[in-house]
Amino acid sequence: MWDVLLSETGKLEQRSPPSPVRLYPPRRVPSESDLTGAILAPMIPWKVSIEILEKPTWPNRFPLHGAAGLTLIAGAWSTSWFQVSPFAQNSFFPLWLGYILTMDALNHWRTGTSLLTRSPGTFLSMFLISAPMWWVFEGINYFTQNWHYLGVEDYSTLRYVVIASWHFSTVIPAVFETAELIGSLKFVDRFKAGPTMPFSSWSLIGTAVLGLISLFALVTWPSYAFPATWLCIFLLLDPLNHLRGRPSIIAWLRLGDWRSVITMGTAALLCGFFWEMWNY
Repeated sequence: MWDVLLSETGKLEQRSPPSPVRLYPPRRVPSESDLTGAILAPMIPWKVSIEILEKPTWPNRFPLHGAAGLTLIAGAWSTSWFQVSPFAQNSFFPLWLGYILTMDALNHWRTGTSLLTRSPGTFLSMFLISAPMWWVFEGINYFTQNWHYLGVEDYSTLRYVVIASWHFSTVIPAVFETAELIGSLKFVDRFKAGPTMPFSSWSLIGTAVLGLISLFALVTWPSYAFPATWLCIFLLLDPLNHLRGRPSIIAWLRLGDWRSVITMGTAALLCGFFWEMWNY
């Protein structure tokens, strides 16, 4: 349930659980947004909490780094499309860095704030966290063989790990920047009061156990369990986050607030769309 706080006026106020993305309710509320996110919470030793403010009036000034992002996208996409060597073979990181900077600039343009402008340390830390987190999925893919990479046959192990980690570092920043932009859209507010999901302590433990079983099944029976690739880590970590008092999606669902699910889910799909389009 919500934490109960005593305000300066002596009245009791309620505080909603931390969210993995910055959400913008229609009025100022006593709440926080935790940018580390539900999945990232157990992987880093610090937590960045930012109060949810009233949605600012837009448009605001489009930041200069947004123009830099658009330039990177135009240049990297063009060289990749026309196979301009050697730039085409090295276009992945500039392309996604351009996407991230553009999304951040759009957030600032719409809301007057963005991850980079209000917390550059957190912005940079997401690149560092993203690579090892994605290597977890690469480890799962070792057993499932859901995807493979072309053009790396001649790479040494060291070169492959360095270049792959460099590319993987863009995943978390891209998804979170996109989620924050989606969270600023008006349609998201309608998911604030949805059906509640009552979770008991035993059901939380059961969900975490299910995640562990799913992970075991992926290793043991990858041909049958491969759909669990994108669920097992969430099923395992989110209940543990909640039980430890860390940010979690479950905390929001217990209140019937589905905004985090909508913003993060839509952001992942949108990034997947660009991933496949640019990969083509």
